Amino acid sequence: MTSLSVTLYGGTGGTNNLGEVPGGDGAEVNATLTVSPDQVLGVDVAAAVRAAASTVGQRRQRRRRWGGATDVTSGGSIQLVAGGGGAPEGTRIT
Repeated sequence: MTSLSVTLYGGTGGTNNLGEVPGGDGAEVNATLTVSPDQVLGVDVAAAVRAAASTVGQRRQRRRRWGGATDVTSGGSIQLVAGGGGAPEGTRIT
């Protein structure tokens, strides 16, 4: 085998702190990688994330969460990556 066709998906970004606004989609990447028969590949798979809001006294803190990237590595080097989705602007709580 000298080539490998892959499709990678980045993780979806989390919602805003109230869960009202969804995050962006992660990227989709299609490619054909050149490989050798004895080559070892690593795959790091992203996960979709959720926004979290925490209460500190009477004050709520906004935390935005971004989707993670998915990648293929070989010999410690990234060969291909699909970026994660962004998080929306947080909501102000008064």
